[in-house]
Amino acid sequence: AGHEAEMTQMSVVSEPAPAPFVERNPDDPDGDVYHVGQAIRISATFSQRLRVSGEVTMDVAIGDSVRTATYHRGSGTNILVFKYEVTPTDMDTDGISVPATDWGGSGSVRTTHSNFDAEFTPLGLATQSDHKVDGSLGPWVTGVEIASTPASGSTYRYGEKVWIDVKFSGPVRVESGNRPFLAYNYQTADGETRQKRAGYKSGSGTSTLRLSFPVESNFKDDDGPSILSAYVDVAGSSGERRVWALDHEVRASWRMKGIEAGTDHKLNGEPYVKSVAITSTPEQGKTYRRAEVIRITATFDQKVTVEGTLNKGLRFTHGDNEYTNRRAGYASGSGTRALVFEYTVRRQDKDPDGLSILHSNNNGWGGGGKIWSALATGQASGTQVQADRSHGETVDASNHKVNGELDPIRPAISSIGIVTDPDSLGTYTAGEWIGVKATFHKNVVVTGTPQVELSMGAQTKNALFGQGSFEGSVRPGNRNPGPNVFFGYRVQEGDIDTSGIAIGENKLALNGGAINNAADSSNTADLDHDALAADAGQKVDAVAPAVSSIAISSDAGEDAFYAVGDSIEVTVTFTEEITVTGAPQLGLAVGSNARSAGYRAAEGAAAVLSYVVQEGDTDNDGVSIEADTLSLNGGAIGDVIGNAASLGHEAVAADADHKVDGVYPTLSDAVSFSEGTYINLNFSERITVPPILRTISSFVNVELDRFYIAVLSVKMGDELVKPRSATLTGSRLRLNLAAPLTAGQRTWVSYDNIFARDAAGLFIDRAGNPLANFSNTWVINQSDVSDEESDVGELKLSL
Repeated sequence: AGHEAEMTQMSVVSEPAPAPFVERNPDDPDGDVYHVGQAIRISATFSQRLRVSGEVTMDVAIGDSVRTATYHRGSGTNILVFKYEVTPTDMDTDGISVPATDWGGSGSVRTTHSNFDAEFTPLGLATQSDHKVDGSLGPWVTGVEIASTPASGSTYRYGEKVWIDVKFSGPVRVESGNRPFLAYNYQTADGETRQKRAGYKSGSGTSTLRLSFPVESNFKDDDGPSILSAYVDVAGSSGERRVWALDHEVRASWRMKGIEAGTDHKLNGEPYVKSVAITSTPEQGKTYRRAEVIRITATFDQKVTVEGTLNKGLRFTHGDNEYTNRRAGYASGSGTRALVFEYTVRRQDKDPDGLSILHSNNNGWGGGGKIWSALATGQASGTQVQADRSHGETVDASNHKVNGELDPIRPAISSIGIVTDPDSLGTYTAGEWIGVKATFHKNVVVTGTPQVELSMGAQTKNALFGQGSFEGSVRPGNRNPGPNVFFGYRVQEGDIDTSGIAIGENKLALNGGAINNAADSSNTADLDHDALAADAGQKVDAVAPAVSSIAISSDAGEDAFYAVGDSIEVTVTFTEEITVTGAPQLGLAVGSNARSAGYRAAEGAAAVLSYVVQEGDTDNDGVSIEADTLSLNGGAIGDVIGNAASLGHEAVAADADHKVDGVYPTLSDAVSFSEGTYINLNFSERITVPPILRTISSFVNVELDRFYIAVLSVKMGDELVKPRSATLTGSRLRLNLAAPLTAGQRTWVSYDNIFARDAAGLFIDRAGNPLANFSNTWVINQSDVSDEESDVGELKLSL
């Protein structure tokens, strides 16, 4: 009576997302599984149109759990739709169902015509096999593509990055320590198929993750790389593919179909010639004279090494169809991108139009030697490939004529460069010598102290003639004639150059001295020279790392207290990346006691030191750090090239977020009163129970006093008395006895029954320190019931 609308039908109206893969094997799920964050919608069809007010819900059975679907839409129609969003804990491999229960919530559903309550006939809904639930898996891969294009044409060259985008159905995040990868196959120069991994680069927090790999010198793949498929449902199963849903604590799928090889993304990492040029200049005008050196530089796209004898072909044309071919021999550059070849002009050489460099296919190379790709750091021997030496012809270079019948003029610099190598990682430190050699095309004599200006970071330094201790250096008194003049500079504290030492154009100066032709002292040398570009293998770092900040970096928790066994961690950050050896330590002030935090780990510019709280440690104001308490303790802290760090630092004031409580709570006494019906257990400080116990108590709907009764026993004489109830307030636990104490009975309270004997932390203090077990504690009888035992008032504790 009074109900005009009945439910006539119920069904699941939402559609699960397609299986989380671009393509699936026949055994894969076929679009019938909901994942985290997806909504399940259930419709209930009624005989009349209805109006919904307030919150209305219905039950949904997912696996062994019953969830609550809330009203979503349909008010004003005869179909109401309820919605439930899948959470990470949901799992149903058979399919959801709707139990035949009435709807809930504080709202109402009434007919629109007569305003009567609608009758929710509990029809229910049987198991829906095409509506399964898997809340253990987050977003899935929707596509994989190569997102980059070669810098030129359809072929990636050495060092270029191939970018791969993995697109997901929703935003994901990547763990910092376990980043995902994709395997790819490529062809080598000798035709072998090999496999490497493209590593994660960016995209955490979005729905697209970008991975990449660089083209290496032994890559030569005219079909392009193939990106392999991944068959692991959960990224992380192999230990390296940790991808999570951005808004949920569930793993994202890493199953995906790869990418076939394609000619739009060819790979060719072998070195190739970018240019061949004449890089010398005639001493006078545009014509080389006898004994002058012609330099040819072949520049490659990457560093190369030279094996065996190698030369470049030159042609001097001196009449109609008359020419002479010459060979410029390899001089320097192995291990760099630029190979230099030199030819010294002979008396019979002549080319009035300008010399030519021969085409690579027309005697452009000779000597039988080979040019290989240089070994990169960490690259295994045997992975080098030969360079592609193809290049065009330079014809009749008009600024480079040749007439060997002309006598040479004053000495000129044919080359200038740094001849020393740093001791550590391509970087000079304080005290090391930087040696510079200027080579003239003929013998010279030196007087005084000429110098070469070095560009060192933002500063300039002068390398002086006759200074230094390195191969080729000479003392000022040893100035025999020769083509090579050496200069030296000793690195000083504070010198820094992170790009590499450079020498500007024409930076050799006499500095009051002289450089003259050895055969004619009146013939002064021409000091003009080319610039020397910065070399990353010639850096300078004579600056010691220093402490830039120091802070307590561990988390004491919501109570701001560290308990016994907790680690107090301090992060010391330096001005640059450091390395640490041995066991440096840092002084901490914990209350009135001095403690030492020991070195634990270092990453980048930060070192972490830690101290484990010991029993008895207390600090109610917060841990502090005095200034300059960082010490090496027999260890070492320095930068990556060996500069010892400066250890001075500011003090860190006491911080109330980092207090210490290392004192275990104990039982003070047990007292009975109120005619023996109550026993108060008094502790040394406030105690409570762990949060997990409160959670369990709430979850299973059991009051905490049941727990107190379970772990404590009261014994009167030989009889166990079960407490009727128990209440914990501050530092006092009150037991309400089912039977009062009687005269003459000895009574004990114990905390060592079978349930509590091997458990720790059933009661804890504010910091989480566990209450020590006690047993056979005599109760002090202060009730109105007399006790004739003479020793009843004695308190006996067994901790």
